Amino acid sequence: MLSALIIATFANGCPIETRLAEPTWHLSRVIAHSGSTSGKAPLFGGDDLPVLIGPTTAKAILEHRPGFQKVYDETQIPPELSERWQRINKPCLLMVAFGSWCEDSRRWVPEIIKLAEAGNPYISIYWVGTGKNKKAEKGWWPPKVKRQKIKKVPTVWLFAAAPKGKVNVVGRIVENPPKAGQTMAEALVELLESVR
Repeated sequence: MLSALIIATFANGCPIETRLAEPTWHLSRVIAHSGSTSGKAPLFGGDDLPVLIGPTTAKAILEHRPGFQKVYDETQIPPELSERWQRINKPCLLMVAFGSWCEDSRRWVPEIIKLAEAGNPYISIYWVGTGKNKKAEKGWWPPKVKRQKIKKVPTVWLFAAAPKGKVNVVGRIVENPPKAGQTMAEALVELLESVR
């Protein structure tokens, strides 16, 4: 059972985050959302670890598989990139769909986590783990955000407040940074800076 959820909504154009206790992942939660009927947790690639499914936190992601923590420990965010992240002054929400079983997710998600540690009150991040079917249930999406189709993981959607209390998708990064040689942190900051 999921013991916590981060819910990000927009009120008067500003992000509000409700944070409950860190989630505790139980085997039944993994099985219930994996489509497995075998009574065993879904496994991938012989690593004998269950797949992380549903809304989660950065802390839970890093603790879930050693590969995430290893990349996080090796990641260095240049100070000028952290400063650009901190200068973002438009309320926005990042929705990160990832697969704990996915090599690209293990490569890029820890970098997003490290970048976010620079802090910014205008940026809320919502993390959702998916199975290999890349499905995210309706209730896993933040309120007022239109559910998006997940074709590849990781996918990062950028949502921004719009008139009449709406929240619109204004950009996305799918699987890898869009430019050759670019880091995910660089791509994400560029995407955030594009919000007008």
